[in-house]
Amino acid sequence: MPPFSATNRHLRIVLLGLASALVLTLARAHPALAHANLVRATPAPNAVLDEAPGEVTIWFTEPLEPQFSRIEVLDGNGQRVDNGDSTVALQDPTMVTTTLPEIDDGTYTVVWSNVSTVDGHKVRGSYVFSVGQPIEAAATEVSEPLLQSPLEPVFRWLTLLSIIFIVGGLIFHILILRPAAHDAGLDRDLGGASRSLQTRLSKFNWLFWALLLGASTAHFLLQATIAYDMPLPKLPLGTLLFSTSWGRLWLWRLVLLLVMAGFLWLAGRQDDEHSERRNNRYEILAIIAGLGILLTLSLSSHAAATLQIQGAATVNDYIHLLAATVWVGGLFQFLLVLPLVRSELTPKQQRALLAAAVPRFSRLAIASVALLTVTGMYSSWAQVTVPGALRTPYGRTLLAKLGLFALIMLLAAANLLWVRPRLTESDQTARLHKLIGGEAALLVLILLLVGLLTSLEPARQVASRLGIGQQVGLAFEDSVEGTTIELLILPGQVGPNEMLISLTDRRGEPIDNADDVSLRVSFLEADLGDTAVSTSNLGDGRYQAEAVMLGLAGPWQLALNIRRPDAFDARTAFRFEIEPATAGGSAAIAPAPAAGRRLWAAELALLGLAVTAVGLVGLRRDRRRQAAII
Repeated sequence: MPPFSATNRHLRIVLLGLASALVLTLARAHPALAHANLVRATPAPNAVLDEAPGEVTIWFTEPLEPQFSRIEVLDGNGQRVDNGDSTVALQDPTMVTTTLPEIDDGTYTVVWSNVSTVDGHKVRGSYVFSVGQPIEAAATEVSEPLLQSPLEPVFRWLTLLSIIFIVGGLIFHILILRPAAHDAGLDRDLGGASRSLQTRLSKFNWLFWALLLGASTAHFLLQATIAYDMPLPKLPLGTLLFSTSWGRLWLWRLVLLLVMAGFLWLAGRQDDEHSERRNNRYEILAIIAGLGILLTLSLSSHAAATLQIQGAATVNDYIHLLAATVWVGGLFQFLLVLPLVRSELTPKQQRALLAAAVPRFSRLAIASVALLTVTGMYSSWAQVTVPGALRTPYGRTLLAKLGLFALIMLLAAANLLWVRPRLTESDQTARLHKLIGGEAALLVLILLLVGLLTSLEPARQVASRLGIGQQVGLAFEDSVEGTTIELLILPGQVGPNEMLISLTDRRGEPIDNADDVSLRVSFLEADLGDTAVSTSNLGDGRYQAEAVMLGLAGPWQLALNIRRPDAFDARTAFRFEIEPATAGGSAAIAPAPAAGRRLWAAELALLGLAVTAVGLVGLRRDRRRQAAII
């Protein structure tokens, strides 16, 4: 075993590799969106036009693959009416346009599909507009499945599980087990146990390396067949790998996998005792290659899709992955180590080794859990944003993950408060093995949920489309001639809207005897004429006008006239802005950049405090140990 000073050098090398990876994240990361979703369109969703448009144009949230992105326009019978010339604009790869011939009055459905140039995800959607008449039922509805494939979260889970096992396991052996054996004075006593452990570690590393390669390749091919809607033999793999950012990122992952394999092979060649120090260096280089693989996962994650806070969210996701790798990978290694410790060492040696290893790993685990907690809160805010979005599939999966995490914390607390203090007094190896086994089983389930989370559309995007957590309608209030007027416009978007008027007198009593409550609606940016609208009395001081058409985005005015038999007439007017409808869109809810910066600064402060506190506790215990020796 290498001396403890050598381990410190190894730690510095690992930290240097981590710092380099973070610099690469900040300096070289490019925008990578999870889904190319609708931002705006002309004609707008639910627009009612006086004249037929000559073209339909849609803007999306990211650049598109021209050969696999298109727009189709269907009439009320589901027949295609566009000219079939859908193109992605050269000057703006987020914009798709198709031209239209002269079309009759009626309701039309715009059906679109696209493939991202970044991650290859295929997204479809639709919306309607009308010409010369109110909107009727949509001719065609396009709905996306919850998952692109039920196999996708499985492949993501296996990819994450494999890389965590390999990298976390190597870190555990370099930073925990070997220094603990040195501190316990067992460098030479381990003998056959050390060789058996090295052999077992090598076998599992190769098993998980093969699993990582297979799962990553299978996920790439699965996503390609779905995105390009082609069978595997016909896929343009050359175009996929070299002409898309998504493909190039996967190529980098493959290169790093091969580099890792080379270093793992070199590290496994222990010909004599003098080669052990050299092999440790190869293990550290394999760790650095693994850090690069983790970086490719972060660069294609939901975090990298959050444009408003992209840099902070991506680095946050990378730190989250690193912390999970150290903690989860270390627990898996404990499960491999403990049976050998029990079979190869005497009870006294077992207690000495565990008494040295468990506190070391506990400090590292506590720091990792602190990092996971803080970075997890930031990630949850970035992808959920509003509490109502927890009702989406992503939100419910996130809550299930947090529930399992809470159970793991209970097992970890039992380990920390009950088993660890008794390691030097009695044989607690079996109990420690059971507790760690329970934690590891729950962590495997959590990683499966993470695979599902990374396959699902973020909660904020789904909530945007469903209107969850958003203000519904426009509300106004005024008092005129002793009449208090409350107006609610639903949904307050382009298209048909419902007007609800509530009237009360000076005493707050409802006014339900108005002879006439009428509206006059006018668009302020163009002379479209005024639209007179009458209301129906719902009773209890409430009056309603249904299907009032607000056909254009922009400034509007609503003049309200109230005639009463026992009071002066009340007249008022409200001005308001109508935003373009966002049917099928996913950008209504997004993390605010200013809030993101404040939370990121707070997170960095908390991370610094957590790491410093754990480091000081470890330093104090090391000094106590040195004092006891002296």
